[in-house]
Amino acid sequence: MESECPYCKAPLELLEDLSWQTCSQCQHRLHVQTQAVFARARASFAAGQEALGAIAGSRDRGAIRALEARGILAYQQALSGLEVAFGPHLTEDQRHAGIEMMTEITRVLSGKGMVSAVFASYWFTLLVEENARRERDDLVEKLAGPTHRGLLGLPVRWHWQLRRSQLTRALARLDRQIRQLEVAIAFADVPRARLLKP
Repeated sequence: MESECPYCKAPLELLEDLSWQTCSQCQHRLHVQTQAVFARARASFAAGQEALGAIAGSRDRGAIRALEARGILAYQQALSGLEVAFGPHLTEDQRHAGIEMMTEITRVLSGKGMVSAVFASYWFTLLVEENARRERDDLVEKLAGPTHRGLLGLPVRWHWQLRRSQLTRALARLDRQIRQLEVAIAFADVPRARLLKP
């Protein structure tokens, strides 16, 4: 299967009869099944976006129905694939992209009554948590660096510390909300899209 290395973006032929494969360019080991399922899910998502995006340019009702059906089917396939792909073998960027795709997919499907609004809210809240965690981690990294001297150094640092505290509190709230949503949805298996520690 034609793909690319998620680490160095070099073209990669996934050998699906193997469990693990090493990228010849950057030497990272890849879990073949996870990469293949994620690549197919991403392609289905792109196909769904293309079909649903084409609806705005059409006035033919039959064509609109066909495009919508094609887009919804592609989104359903992407959703199923992403649920399988989430886990420890995705890169951080793939995990983030997967959460973004699930947020959009469940938003569209919940509007059609194909998944619950609570399920869509779960993925939206995961995306908010993910973005807040990334921002908080960036601030932690900045604060670990050298203190800048001068008129702007201390106020900027104080602003970073304040924002980090706000994000830490927000992440604790989001964690509680996500756990409540997981109970409300009653997953047979909770999706493995979250980091263990927000």
